[in-house]
Amino acid sequence: MNYSRAFILLSVIFLASCSTLKQMANVQKPTANVSGVALTGVTLDSLTLAVDLDVANPNPFAINTGAFNLDLAVDSKSIASVDKDNAGVELPAKGTAKTTLPLTLRFVDLYEAVAGLKDENEFAYALAGSVSVALPILGEQEVPLSFNGSLPIPKIPKISLKSAQLGSSSWRGAEMAVVLDVTNPNVFGINLNELAYQINAAGTSVGGGSLDAINLEKGQQQEVTIPIKLSFSEIGMSLYKILTGSAPVEVGVSGSADINPDLPLWKPDPLSFDVSKSLTR
Repeated sequence: MNYSRAFILLSVIFLASCSTLKQMANVQKPTANVSGVALTGVTLDSLTLAVDLDVANPNPFAINTGAFNLDLAVDSKSIASVDKDNAGVELPAKGTAKTTLPLTLRFVDLYEAVAGLKDENEFAYALAGSVSVALPILGEQEVPLSFNGSLPIPKIPKISLKSAQLGSSSWRGAEMAVVLDVTNPNVFGINLNELAYQINAAGTSVGGGSLDAINLEKGQQQEVTIPIKLSFSEIGMSLYKILTGSAPVEVGVSGSADINPDLPLWKPDPLSFDVSKSLTR
């Protein structure tokens, strides 16, 4: 009776061992892919990314990962990389594990590596890397991963003075129209809020005020006209003679505006501007 029980027990152990060996003999290499890339930080100096990875284990037993490494390249030139040694992410049997790698890209490195990119408003990139896993029988294996995408290069909006023109005049005063060119060079929309300005002619202040919000779509250029009514009793007859004379007169517009981009993570400082142009009569 004892021999029978021992035989049955040994048979069960033998069959279980055979099943385990069969599983080990059919071991398969995991797969890895980049499931998403999200911006987590934006400045004029750098971008911070969160790279989401999915690693799938097709085997009927759990395994652990080793190191993760990832390289970001632009125009085949390495710009930024991250290495995470001994990550130890557990891959469940016939399941998928997720992990996230942070990656910071500095624009100074980007501009040094790729000529002409400083004048662009976005760039294409390629991610390439691998995940190491230790597998029965197969030993240490590198699981490759890759991803392609594009990222913005944030830029401050541009304000220039398109024209300053003197209109009708009388002994009491004159009208002036100042036209600003406002340009959004980005691949996302931008609002300019609380734009305050001061206007001077021949070095003398002739007016100031504020404008309603200026909404700019991506890449949009917009003209903004500021009408000014000049009172010669306030600005003086000497300036009146300068404005209505034939000699060139420099008109300047200076001010500031809050920048509200459609890129929530970017919190730029207020825009300051100081532009000038000769008066047209």
